Amino acid sequence: MADNLVAGNVEGGCACGALRYRLASPPMFVNCCHCRDCQRQTGSAFVLNAIEPDRLALLSGDPEAVAVPTDSGRPHKIYRCAACKTAIWSVFGGVEKLRFVRVGTLDDPAALTPDAHILSAPSFRG
Repeated sequence: MADNLVAGNVEGGCACGALRYRLASPPMFVNCCHCRDCQRQTGSAFVLNAIEPDRLALLSGDPEAVAVPTDSGRPHKIYRCAACKTAIWSVFGGVEKLRFVRVGTLDDPAALTPDAHILSAPSFRG
């Protein structure tokens, strides 16, 4: 997939196939976030995000923005497929030009590995 990343041929989409997108360039950064907000919003121990400036081309579908509460009180919108509700990307802090694309929605999610893991003390209670 590395060649595809450079060429801007990386695509992904939702579970039902109604929403499809293409990354126009490689992501700036890939993070694996373990914070409580991400755990709560995904129902998992972490989320993998490809941080992408506004270079995501929507090929089909109509994403809906769902505002979710956060511990910080700052705005967070999760863009989901309107049909199957799969989370495709997030926007944090109201910065619409910076999208956090869910790596698991890529056609080949194994091609992107995290550049960093983000941990917070409340995420891990022993």
